[in-house]
Amino acid sequence: HDFENEDNKYVCGLVESHTVTFTVLGQVYDTVTVTYGEKIALPETDPEVEGYRFNGWKNVPDTMPDNDLTIEADLVEQVTISYYRYNIDTYQYEYDYDVTVDKGAEVKLPYYYWNYSNTLGWDANDDGVVDYEYNETINANESLTLKPVLVPFYADVDLGAEDAVFVDAEGNPITRIYAENAYINEIILTN
Repeated sequence: HDFENEDNKYVCGLVESHTVTFTVLGQVYDTVTVTYGEKIALPETDPEVEGYRFNGWKNVPDTMPDNDLTIEADLVEQVTISYYRYNIDTYQYEYDYDVTVDKGAEVKLPYYYWNYSNTLGWDANDDGVVDYEYNETINANESLTLKPVLVPFYADVDLGAEDAVFVDAEGNPITRIYAENAYINEIILTN
């Protein structure tokens, strides 16, 4: 027979059900039907959105209210810091590894050890200038590409030629070779 409870939710012994829509960045991710007063079952898998970390669902009530409901994903924007290293064999910077953190998080930048020369800090603008010091703590507000700034190294080589005369293209005698920021792998002598 017909009756109503104190919340006026039961009519003829039937309990109302409603739709819960889970959304991610405004797009429907999942929908479920839940009976009024019951616990809401969350989606079995967490959404994956590039550039964001899923941090749960926002404002999930303890039990289903007497109306349809939309629940939005709580997403935290991520930024990536890409570290590069210098390859002495190719004279090029090469990708080393990434660190992904929440946007705005504090990050302590590591020291870069290079066994051929000292390094000065991190270059974020690919211009050879130190933008960040080693062990500096920064707020990661944007994605960065960091390359170590190398101390310029110099070679000043004595050719050791007592019996021979080396000349440059203009015919001037050469007794030493000086090179900046490069290795001298071999010297080719021509007649």
